[in-house]
Amino acid sequence: MSLYVYLAGALGDAVDDLAKLRADAPSDGELFDRFLGWPKPRQAEKGRDN
Repeated sequence: MSLYVYLAGALGDAVDDLAKLRADAPSDGELFDRFLGWPKPRQAEKGRDN
């Protein structure tokens, strides 16, 4: 879970920085996929409720 929180913060920083640096910044969906779309959540441990 902490990886997702860290990457969400990095996503926010990247959106701000790209808006200042480039007029043709990637779309919100592309940035989301780049930062938060690749890590896969772990399967719940056997017998543990989510």
